[in-house]
Amino acid sequence: MARQRGGRIRPFERETDDSVAILGADLEIQAAHSQGVRNTEQRGLVVRTKRNYRNRIKEMYVFFSLNYKDYYDVGVQKLSEEDRVSLDLFHYKNTHDLIYTGINVQMVKAFLAHKKQKANGNTSSHVQLRKYHDAILWGSQQAKQLLPRAYYDDIEKFLTSYRKETVDAKKEGKLDEQEADPISWSLFKLILSWALDTSNIFVWTYSILQWNCMARSVNIGSLGFHNFRAGEDHIVCCYDDTKSDQTGEKCTDKHIYANPLEPTVCPFLALAVFFSLESLHLSETEKLFQADGQTTAASQRYCGQLSELFKGNNDNLQGYIRSDHANSHGIRKGSATKVTSGTTLPPPTSSIAARGEWSLGQILDIYWHFAEPGDHYLGRCL
Repeated sequence: MARQRGGRIRPFERETDDSVAILGADLEIQAAHSQGVRNTEQRGLVVRTKRNYRNRIKEMYVFFSLNYKDYYDVGVQKLSEEDRVSLDLFHYKNTHDLIYTGINVQMVKAFLAHKKQKANGNTSSHVQLRKYHDAILWGSQQAKQLLPRAYYDDIEKFLTSYRKETVDAKKEGKLDEQEADPISWSLFKLILSWALDTSNIFVWTYSILQWNCMARSVNIGSLGFHNFRAGEDHIVCCYDDTKSDQTGEKCTDKHIYANPLEPTVCPFLALAVFFSLESLHLSETEKLFQADGQTTAASQRYCGQLSELFKGNNDNLQGYIRSDHANSHGIRKGSATKVTSGTTLPPPTSSIAARGEWSLGQILDIYWHFAEPGDHYLGRCL
């Protein structure tokens, strides 16, 4: 069939010849080479995400075993010992897997309908249900089994309709959402003062860096000395990679400035104090907040301590945002809100998107390139 659009040619659109057997298909690859291939291909998803997908798949086949035994008998397969221990398939702790070829989308929708209602009586968010669909897509890819077209058509219709259902639940205050309220500039300064009052220099420094980089907390946790360099009157920070850019090819410089008028929010002062207190740790590793080899330990530690800080100051916190919507992501949203609404002449949208690692859309990402002067202005505003 002729292609109807330009751009990149996807694998299923290429001209292929599957009529001839693969040459040497029965040859065994040497262990060292297999491990090398595995080390490369496993970088597609982090282990935490793979575990999450396998746990969701387990939830589905356990649901079928309890509610639809007849479908469980034909739609779920027991894993062989070889498959269970396979590092390539990564079944984690699962003993069974779904059969993806010919999967019954009506059964999947029945499971999703079951998951709509949380134990606390609230409605699950659209994202929470969509992740089960993501797990099925990933599971079918790992099993090398193609899903039927009816699955794609029906599940898209269901999830689109469910998004509207969550809007009604939100109006009634019964949506179990995990979104964060933006933390305003005044509340942010108050949070920093709470951290200093409890001598929590870790939370103080971490929060200031997250605000100035407009970052996810996990991006700050992985920072090391190699991510920083000195500018003429500022510090330049650049990540190794991000959630949306695992190769790090599109990571941009973030120019961070001092604030001599308000020492509580000054990144230079916070880093200086942190370095002096953590000199023993920093003599053993160049990572600022966690040990070598760790990936999310610092972020989890920070989010936990920030949550405790919020609980200890809940009365004051409620004067600014909803306490059940207070988390580290609110700092990222708050800094973006401040630079876009705190002045009648905000920094360029492209500079804000680049610092926050947000996409402007496929076309603009390609043609609307990041401009460094805009980020200098943005850094001063933050």
